[in-house]
Amino acid sequence: MSEGRHPSEGWEQTVTLFRQNALVQTLGIEMVEANAVGIKLTMQTSKQATQPYDVIESGTILAFAQIAAGLHACWDIDLAKQRPVSMEVSGTQLGGAGQTSLRAEGCVIRRGRNFIVHQVDVYKKDGDTQIYTARVTNYLEPVSG
Repeated sequence: MSEGRHPSEGWEQTVTLFRQNALVQTLGIEMVEANAVGIKLTMQTSKQATQPYDVIESGTILAFAQIAAGLHACWDIDLAKQRPVSMEVSGTQLGGAGQTSLRAEGCVIRRGRNFIVHQVDVYKKDGDTQIYTARVTNYLEPVSG
């Protein structure tokens, strides 16, 4: 990922709030890297996130992708004026995984004044096996007041 634009002034505060989020903590999500182009996160899956057949629930992976896109949507906006709100999330399961580490790589497909669209691909962390792909659209909602 190349550098490019700089994060908003509120980026560090956003990352701190991200780390305190209950779902982020429950899923064990960690941020690895972020820049103007995209974001990388990791997640250690557990028995609580799997089906009875020891395969991770696709909804858990979709939440992982949505969190990646939502966090990255904060990169270059003034959070006192706008905040990202998920408008559409679409995901496709490409393969299965049991209790393992996962890696999400999200990149901006299109950024406008009011919307940002991300492509988020999820891989088994220990290799290049892609198990999920998602497209996430966030509306950059004006903050009132």
